[in-house]
Amino acid sequence: MKVKLIFFTTILGLMGPLVLAGNSGYTSLRDVDFENFRYQYGGQSMVVQDGHFEGAEEELGRESLDVILVKFGFLTQSANEDAIVLTRYNGGGTGLFDSLYLFKLADNQPVLVSTLECGDRAMGGVRSFYVENGSLYVTRYDDQLNPCNACFDFERTVEFKLKDQTLAVVWKSEPQPTSDDEKQSWMGEENEELDDCEAGEELPEVPTLQALNETHSTDSIFANNLLLPVNPAINSYNTDTLTYYETLALSFDQIIEYLGSSSPEARSRAVLMLANQGGQRSADYLHKHLSGETDGGVRSDALWALGELRDLRSVDLIIRVYEKTVAENQPVAGDEAIEALGKIRSKEALPLLVATLDNVNPDRRAAAAWAIGEIGDTTAVPALQKALASETQPYVRPAFVSALQKLGTQ
Repeated sequence: MKVKLIFFTTILGLMGPLVLAGNSGYTSLRDVDFENFRYQYGGQSMVVQDGHFEGAEEELGRESLDVILVKFGFLTQSANEDAIVLTRYNGGGTGLFDSLYLFKLADNQPVLVSTLECGDRAMGGVRSFYVENGSLYVTRYDDQLNPCNACFDFERTVEFKLKDQTLAVVWKSEPQPTSDDEKQSWMGEENEELDDCEAGEELPEVPTLQALNETHSTDSIFANNLLLPVNPAINSYNTDTLTYYETLALSFDQIIEYLGSSSPEARSRAVLMLANQGGQRSADYLHKHLSGETDGGVRSDALWALGELRDLRSVDLIIRVYEKTVAENQPVAGDEAIEALGKIRSKEALPLLVATLDNVNPDRRAAAAWAIGEIGDTTAVPALQKALASETQPYVRPAFVSALQKLGTQ
């Protein structure tokens, strides 16, 4: 039976405060460890540790909450970047419910502004999200057209603006068919029962990914909504039996195999899992792959991954890829490149970042200012002051002010 799920928002006053222990104050939400944090879900408090909360055993199973991805941008017009956290809740059964939490920085602490509760897998689950020009864009599986929770046939993108402390819908795209490659990544191309969305006989039991690689650590969280791999050698099992933590049991060689997939979604998941693995070996494969990648979404995720690895060798490559994103009109990937340079904190990137302060894209200007603040080189102060004086977008100006504060001039 199909259950209709829709977006709705929860305001801070209804949820109560979110408390983060162990730090008396922050200058940026990027310094907050959202994978070790207290969240409110379904009226109860859940303390996430290393990205995961697990409750007591209940009749239906053990409930859990996982932090999937954290992104940053300007939504509240505060003096600092806001944070958007994607979480996934499981009540012990087969449902996997996505929520987006919006935080702002107030009195040097993260404060919840609003929450979007999105849906369960193909019935409203989140495929991706990003912030641009003061809006939050969420691509989710369409709960109006998809006939079941495992039927990823259609998706649509929704634009939200913050109005009266609520994320309000201001635009919706037309529904778009989900690519066959992406459906296979969730269901497995040989699983005819799920492809047809019909109840059939039980599928034969097969080893889980955990059993395939018992030695792989499952304590860390990679930043994506992957529920099933696309490796054809291990894709013919029932999606409802695969747990979130079992998806983290992929070996390094399996992840590298995904980099050669024809599916952009599979390649994105692979580069994000490499960020989760960490180390120079992961960086080496990311360098090799990013040099030849043309898909904007995969580029964006690979640039994010390199930023997370903080590899100084990546700076020159990121700058070259950034120039490609500008030439090929890939704005989200371009923003990720600028943010990656800020995370790596190399002065080699300063000329590009200073030049970007007058970019036509307001989000790009804000990202460049943040990156300069992270690098901490005071030679960029005059350029920041000049850019602040001419900046007309009210939600971008705080980024310049924050950068100047980090450089000790405000």
